[in-house]
Amino acid sequence: MLYSQKLSRHFFGLTSVVSCLLLIVLSTFLRAEESYPNKPIEMIVGFGAGGSTDTLARSMAPYLSKILNVPIHVRNIPGRGSAAAIEAFLQTTNDGYTILCSAFSPFFLEAILREGNHFTISDLDYLNIQSYGFDVVAVNGESPIATLSELLLALKESTKTLKIAVVENSNGYFLLRLMMEAMNIPISTIELHRFDSDYAARQAIVNGEMDVIFVSSKGAELIRGFITPLAINAQERQLEWDIPTVNEALTPLGFQIPHVPDYMRGFAVQQSLKDLYPERYDKLHDAFMLLMAKKSVQRDLKANKVGGTWTGPENSTQMLNDAFVIFQKYNYLLEK
Repeated sequence: MLYSQKLSRHFFGLTSVVSCLLLIVLSTFLRAEESYPNKPIEMIVGFGAGGSTDTLARSMAPYLSKILNVPIHVRNIPGRGSAAAIEAFLQTTNDGYTILCSAFSPFFLEAILREGNHFTISDLDYLNIQSYGFDVVAVNGESPIATLSELLLALKESTKTLKIAVVENSNGYFLLRLMMEAMNIPISTIELHRFDSDYAARQAIVNGEMDVIFVSSKGAELIRGFITPLAINAQERQLEWDIPTVNEALTPLGFQIPHVPDYMRGFAVQQSLKDLYPERYDKLHDAFMLLMAKKSVQRDLKANKVGGTWTGPENSTQMLNDAFVIFQKYNYLLEK
């Protein structure tokens, strides 16, 4: 009996020690979670400075910094239509101290389909698709071309090799290829120039280096004095652009093309962050949601011509999955 009592006391003594240790470890972990973030957060941007995605990142960084009470450092990693940035992001420590800002449609979706890239749509958790946009088709302001149908007929006749600017693997490139396929125009009849950002493509036509641009309409209003806009890739006319939609502009040619999904720009973390650090994930999620609810933030974003929609992770994921189906269907055009 005495031995049993001693053993019992010894056992419960060890149990108490183990319990105390577990409590210490748990409390330390919880304190670490509660103090998140306690150092700067890096925001990786999948494109060069000055473009629409970079503008979104730099517009949001100060607000996010204020609400999280830590600096937000923006780092641009251009290249391969955002694939370089995606790879770099997925190689970072998955602890909530790195956020990705990108144009997930089309760039990330198209990058998934290209050979040599080893990531999938499920590698990311899309905190929020915040900004939506459309491509505008325009010619140099000195060009005699005044309509989209005139542009395509000029390409068809090949009387002059036109220099066309697109952002690498963008919706604009996809749009160009769909129209050229419908008109049976070989890609060899144009001089195609691929840029890392909308800003670079816009500057090229402003400098007189390009004849045509297929770029995001966001930011293109800054160069309206240098271009003649022909059409916008949207399902209905946009107030800020008094021009026909692409399919409206194609009516004289007697054909239509499938609607190219809108640009979808926003923010993401690695998929497993929610499981590894649920409190950190929730804090980031709530920060974006709260910012989108602030009237002062919405006012400033509008002034900067940056979208401020709260879409949320579930709807963002569904929209990207739907867009991915379209890009899969026409992947043969994207490979060239």
